[in-house]
Amino acid sequence: MKRIKPDQPAYAVIAQTLRTRIKRKKLLPGTVLLEGSLASIFGLGSRSPVKQALQQLQEEGILSRFDGRGVVVGSGKGPILRLKLTRALLGLHENTPDISRVPTWQKIYHPIERELIFRSAFGRFRVNELELSHHYKIGRTVAHEVLTQIQSTGILMKGGNTQWFTVPLDAKRLDDLYALREVIEPVLVGHAALKIPPDTLNAMKQRLLNAMKRYPKVEPSDLDALENDIHITCLEYGQNVEMLEALKRTRCILIVGKHIYGTEMPYPKIDPFFEEHLRIIEVLAKRDSERARRAMLTHLQTARKKVANRLVAFRKSHSMAPISFVTEA
Repeated sequence: MKRIKPDQPAYAVIAQTLRTRIKRKKLLPGTVLLEGSLASIFGLGSRSPVKQALQQLQEEGILSRFDGRGVVVGSGKGPILRLKLTRALLGLHENTPDISRVPTWQKIYHPIERELIFRSAFGRFRVNELELSHHYKIGRTVAHEVLTQIQSTGILMKGGNTQWFTVPLDAKRLDDLYALREVIEPVLVGHAALKIPPDTLNAMKQRLLNAMKRYPKVEPSDLDALENDIHITCLEYGQNVEMLEALKRTRCILIVGKHIYGTEMPYPKIDPFFEEHLRIIEVLAKRDSERARRAMLTHLQTARKKVANRLVAFRKSHSMAPISFVTEA
């Protein structure tokens, strides 16, 4: 089995495990996969990572829906095989990396990120690391790891005496972050146009087209994956480490959209970014660096207005319920 990176999220571990077993013909075409069974095998209390992994593999064409419950390996047009799924069948032996290798901080990261990105939309708040550990019943070291990871996205900053504070995502900061993105991202995507593999672009395009067909019946995680395709994966092919590092603190913009869309606020009637992303992918496929730069800049300029309006609407319609580890700064 391909080695699993220790910092991979749970859904990625599951997807990689299934992908490998299917490739090695250990899971044959027609085999039914059920979310509940897989969650139990991987020792998960929630089916969400399994659902996300299965969705990803469907988008890759590895799994398909069929008339019954669950999904099947392959196209689903042949005989259906209802086998008892076991750890052995999935290749999860004693020395095989499995879900238990996912760091503890990643297993609780999502809800904490959500609480803090929402508060950053309302201003500066103090975050107590010790209270965080008590609230989620985790060790102080794990709590520190979570906050350090969130800091890298631009949501938090470290104050004196080891205190943490949310960085206000106000109108001025949003403009500053987009100004940075509008300088760097077009340059990176222009460089990426000559290096990004066609197969990678084809997979991105297929995920995008699938989402366009289903919209608005999509999950927030689907939109987040599409954002990551363009604004993280594509840009990494620009191969400029310093520029990529500078962009990390702007990720709070993508994160706030991930948590607001489809949960706190309804999806807009018109798709949020599909046509703009499709345009970028199409010019990248043509290896046209200059048009890729222009397409990215146009997309960011449009997105700046959308995100600003979304945050204004969010502040007007929401208030933050008290939580033990966040206090007024």
